[in-house]
Amino acid sequence: MPDTLYERVRQRAELLEVVVNGVPLEDELPSDLAVAIAPMSFLDDQSLQKIARSKLAKKEAAQIERLHLKRQREDLDATETQTLAGLMAKYDRVFLMRTQAINLLVQRGLNISEFAPKR
Repeated sequence: MPDTLYERVRQRAELLEVVVNGVPLEDELPSDLAVAIAPMSFLDDQSLQKIARSKLAKKEAAQIERLHLKRQREDLDATETQTLAGLMAKYDRVFLMRTQAINLLVQRGLNISEFAPKR
């Protein structure tokens, strides 16, 4: 399965799991992520919708993809490995914030169909 297709399938599966099961308990998360999501339950619906729409910048997503593809062909140097790790940490944070926002919107009984992955 091509790397980009695999990544999209993985993201959809993770999103579905989080929407169904909720975001992991805060004690299961790294402290920086737990601190980031803790106050989200106090946000209004509009703020949560804004977070749910957030994405990694296209330039950063493209850089992740480029580094993943390079890693499949050859080893990354130390700088590239560090860059990829930083970008993946940022991706994880954006993903967690989005899924927590969507989960809270579901709990509030709001329609989340606009956040469903596009086919």
